[in-house]
Amino acid sequence: MVAAKTIAIWVAVLVCGAGIVYFAEIDYGDVDNGDVNNSSSNFIRIVDGSGATITLSEPLTSVVTVNTNVPKAMKVLGLADELKGLCFYTTSSDTDGKNYAEYKGMFTDPVHLPTAQSLTGEAVIAITGCKYVIAPVSSMTLSSTQETQFNQLGITIIRLDCFGDTALEDLEKLTILFGGNKNPKMMGAYNSYLKMYNDTVNAVKAAVAASGKSNETFLYYFGTAVNGGSFYNQTSGGSMMIEEIYGKNALRNVLTSSNLISPTNPASATGIKEVVIQEDQRNGINKIFIRGSSSTSAGDGTAMARGALGIWKNISISDYGLSAVANNEVYVFNTNIMSGMLSFAGWVAIAEVCGINTGLHIADLITAYNNAYGFNEPTNGYVFKMTGGNTGSIGFTELTI
Repeated sequence: MVAAKTIAIWVAVLVCGAGIVYFAEIDYGDVDNGDVNNSSSNFIRIVDGSGATITLSEPLTSVVTVNTNVPKAMKVLGLADELKGLCFYTTSSDTDGKNYAEYKGMFTDPVHLPTAQSLTGEAVIAITGCKYVIAPVSSMTLSSTQETQFNQLGITIIRLDCFGDTALEDLEKLTILFGGNKNPKMMGAYNSYLKMYNDTVNAVKAAVAASGKSNETFLYYFGTAVNGGSFYNQTSGGSMMIEEIYGKNALRNVLTSSNLISPTNPASATGIKEVVIQEDQRNGINKIFIRGSSSTSAGDGTAMARGALGIWKNISISDYGLSAVANNEVYVFNTNIMSGMLSFAGWVAIAEVCGINTGLHIADLITAYNNAYGFNEPTNGYVFKMTGGNTGSIGFTELTI
């Protein structure tokens, strides 16, 4: 009898400058036990974004996806045939229809499912026959009630974002779920994407090394969330990326370990605004980077900056008393280049606004990305710089980088 053999793989990938390590386990079972005696004896296990252990007896071959990021990740991996159903999170029938019209052409023949808010397990089985649904972890996703109902019907929900700080980690997990090295075409596509990502990041790092990194401080802020948004502290992937390029997150000087239970600190948290003001008065905060929405425009940038800065004082912009505001060193970035599959462009954006010439251009990078995968991502509208912060009449102008 051959004992069950488990191989544990620790995979380290570069996500926004940080070495992110996660655990994927491939369990090869007990091949002499009578229950498994061929290729189906390979058990695939990952830990998904919710912390749940997902166990498969064989690689995925057909799935339904919820919302837009996992379909893009599957397209990058060349998994057009495996996506059987598209489901989007929206309350607008027009948006739902537009999303389907955009995404269906990327895949072989995906059916259009009801929106995520109304999707049922019965619909998934009846329309697609799929027993696996890949949905975001916590935002724009299926509810816990839906998950229970799906599970009762034998449908497994796998929680992966393929966006944010975990984008590359989730992409790697997809390769494991869809067969890993037993699917050489997929792995070739995966390595091609990683080369695109790493070539850009390494070029930025080389430019930073040649220019010399600043020791100045910054704030990295998400300005579109409810309750005033959140500060990204030093444990977030985006902050780590900026620290690789520019300087130091100002929150390092004011937060203790007890404040770092997650990568973000809500702006509504007691005392956080006050310690930021004190730090600015003592040492100066040189730049504020605001992660905006996916449809950022100069007008949106102005509105988001007013909202973000409004957490300090609800009065005219000139009276906020923040160094970066007075010096017009406030930047709003489209969220799509600050995390997720396009985050390699975010490296270029941060370096360029910090005065480091990378020799790269975001429009060129995104054009190459679109051409490689058949996407239609816009090539402008990604970086905006404050104007008028020293006069109280603030605006934003788009930067061409």
